[in-house]
Amino acid sequence: MDVKSILASCLLVAALGTAASCGDEVLVPDETSDLEWVESNPRLFSFGFERGPEFDLDGEDYFMNGPLEDGVRDIPGHDWRLLGGGWFIGRHFNTGPFGLPQWWSSDADDGQLLFIVIGKVDTWSEEKAEWYKSHGFSHYHEFVTVDDKTPHPSKVAWFKHIAVDSFTVDRGPKPWMAHAVTPGVDPDFMPNGKYAYPPREKFLYAGCVDQGGADPDFIAVIGADPEEPETYGQIIHRADLPGLGDEIHHYGTNVFKTKLLVPGLFSGRMHILDLEADPRHPEVESYHDDLIPDSGYTVPHTVIGWPDGGYVVTMIGSNSATSGPGGMVRLDADANFIEPFGPPAVRDPNVTPPTTMYDVGFNRIRGKMITTSFGLPANVAPGITIDGLGTDIYVWDLKTREVTQVENIGPGTGALEVRWLHEPGSTIGYTNAPGTSEIWMWEDQDLDGHYDFSVAIALPPLSVPTDILLSKDDKYLYVSNWVASNVMQYDITDPFDPQLIDTVDIPFSQMMRLSPDNKRMYVTNSLLSTWDDTEFPAGVYRNEDYGVYLVDIDHEDGGMSLNEDFFVDLSNVQKKNTVGPARPHQVFFDPGIAHSFGAH
Repeated sequence: MDVKSILASCLLVAALGTAASCGDEVLVPDETSDLEWVESNPRLFSFGFERGPEFDLDGEDYFMNGPLEDGVRDIPGHDWRLLGGGWFIGRHFNTGPFGLPQWWSSDADDGQLLFIVIGKVDTWSEEKAEWYKSHGFSHYHEFVTVDDKTPHPSKVAWFKHIAVDSFTVDRGPKPWMAHAVTPGVDPDFMPNGKYAYPPREKFLYAGCVDQGGADPDFIAVIGADPEEPETYGQIIHRADLPGLGDEIHHYGTNVFKTKLLVPGLFSGRMHILDLEADPRHPEVESYHDDLIPDSGYTVPHTVIGWPDGGYVVTMIGSNSATSGPGGMVRLDADANFIEPFGPPAVRDPNVTPPTTMYDVGFNRIRGKMITTSFGLPANVAPGITIDGLGTDIYVWDLKTREVTQVENIGPGTGALEVRWLHEPGSTIGYTNAPGTSEIWMWEDQDLDGHYDFSVAIALPPLSVPTDILLSKDDKYLYVSNWVASNVMQYDITDPFDPQLIDTVDIPFSQMMRLSPDNKRMYVTNSLLSTWDDTEFPAGVYRNEDYGVYLVDIDHEDGGMSLNEDFFVDLSNVQKKNTVGPARPHQVFFDPGIAHSFGAH
């Protein structure tokens, strides 16, 4: 009898109330336990399992991180039985959060038992990661407190997945890790041991736009590890783009974090930097300017690594007399155009929206995506404008890639960033409207598919919020105000009632990047070269004193302070040909920091 039949038999016996008669004496697993051990201990898997058990770690109760359902957190499709000595076992079924079918595998039946999982509570180190890997433990998972979702400071759950059948893992939270599975230990189930825990960024990638016209834009690699004082806060490498006038703006990695795709916002050129050979010293390995003629769209903006190894990129405009409509494109691993992601560029946006495009955010559990507007390139690229800003936010069906709802939030709003709450399955999110100095919120709490939009925060006039982001536990919303020159911290424990906690002043604050432990925030201060150079309000210019700042965060009690030991001065730096100012916009962490699908 194979293991699948044995386990099915034991489950039936357990249901009849005679589980004790199934199998011999139960043995606690160890690092050598495998399929043979599972077959020898069928009674162990027939009763006593629960979803979302609480782990007592260092005197505090923890869940394994996952969606919150019925008051408990857990990994979708799992239930568990706690044993002794930090050991526990689990059953992994082909079900998803909130009843979503076939969440993990497309060719296994919905609800089918896929794996027996052996778990061990332990810490992470490079040595332990190698040891666990050599014993079949491919993956570790985060614990979070029952009360407020705070990650454990050092302990994780190490997992060994033992397949009980043959199937394909091609779905779940990381579909790019698809692979065929046969009965026995699966060494390829979402391996993540190379990522340190707790995570700590070692260096940054900062996109810098030349000021002066004589030099190419570049990616600056900046040291961010205080344990390496010789590089901390210093530019340790400069990767120049091959041409002039690109306007580095937003960029992103592929899902494997081996390549960095850097579009030229103004040029349309697509540059690929190799991060695999030497991530501290990346260089441009290829580039092309085929995207605009091949797709019909212009002004590439947000870069999303796609599960197939390619990318989805938002395009703010199209190659037309009006510079619209905007849309999205799907690219291959070399950034070559494959197809529109949604409608093509040549269309009537009044019939087939969207009209405008800026950022995109995905909600895979709810099957939705939201895009924003900013404005058409002809209206917003030349310099600061209010009248030229877009008015709409778009709700899409993720499967069909069609707009299902157009929400007009008013003239002169120009919604920018899309930030869904991190809570899996949440229908709540925020965007920033710089033209009206507002933070807007969307929600679909009744799950009827229609999203309601409202102003969540009315900022002081002329704040001009140009970036927002959320802490990893959805406790705080951060707002960067470009004209007001500050960053605000709001408590959104009640997302419908944000409360201002603290403000820190940063000259012309722009894009923010929050560390994975929620304790450090890196802030740049260049929005767009043409906007930086516009006098607004009267007598105010922003084309000097560029740099990257570090804000220390008190995540537990709230509060922020400027770190006096870290500042990257970009007002007078060595560029390819000259020394002078460079404008920093976006910051990315090194490849050692894992991120979820759609993060950008």
